Amino acid sequence: MDADTNELFRDPFARNPELDDACLPNTIASLLAELLAGLRSPQGVSAFVAPPGSGKSMAAAALARRVGSVARAALLEVPTSSVAAIARQALAKLGDPDVDYDASVAPVEALRRNVERRTAGGRATVLVIDDAQRLSTQTLEDLALLFEGPHALMLHVFLFGRPLLLDRIHAGAGQALRSHLLQVGRLEPLEASECLRYLERRIAMSGGKLHSIFGDAALEQVVRRAEGRLIRLEEVAAAAWDRAARRGA
Repeated sequence: MDADTNELFRDPFARNPELDDACLPNTIASLLAELLAGLRSPQGVSAFVAPPGSGKSMAAAALARRVGSVARAALLEVPTSSVAAIARQALAKLGDPDVDYDASVAPVEALRRNVERRTAGGRATVLVIDDAQRLSTQTLEDLALLFEGPHALMLHVFLFGRPLLLDRIHAGAGQALRSHLLQVGRLEPLEASECLRYLERRIAMSGGKLHSIFGDAALEQVVRRAEGRLIRLEEVAAAAWDRAARRGA
């Protein structure tokens, strides 16, 4: 998309933390608020599921930014194959110079020690795992290992994924992970009015006006084709914009 075509100072549909946080639809913002409420518990696991193209990854990043003011947060955008690999990735992402660990210690135990030190100081640790439906049933079950040990930890794990994630959680042979499950958030398709508000906000914050760029008929088609999915809405709107620009419209 060429923002200059309509005298915008930036692409309204490029990923941008400022835009994403300011324009987050109320439906997603409310679900994130529910997930954040889980931080009142000393520890636990929360899951957020949504169909492809619904803004799940945007929501995961927004959550990681929001909890950063009250906890040490690590966003794991690319899921790994085992709980040990997840622990290594989390340690690298946490990057806390005041909490060291011995590289000879097993990764899960090293992460536990890392979190223990932060817990002793009264500060929680949050792991946000995106695309968690890619994790195997066994790996999801093994996440419960992070909570085991002689001392209770201020540790919260947020799993973001497609609906398959819940199937895998409940397919576990044991109850280990489910015993730590605090809450589940499900994202339903956005209403047409919310889709229009979302487009209007992003374009306004990029220096333009929605109805100066899209006619009513075009907006109706964009919203219909998006089927209430946030990222799909952006893709369809951007494609329509590009087609119009190529025609000089």
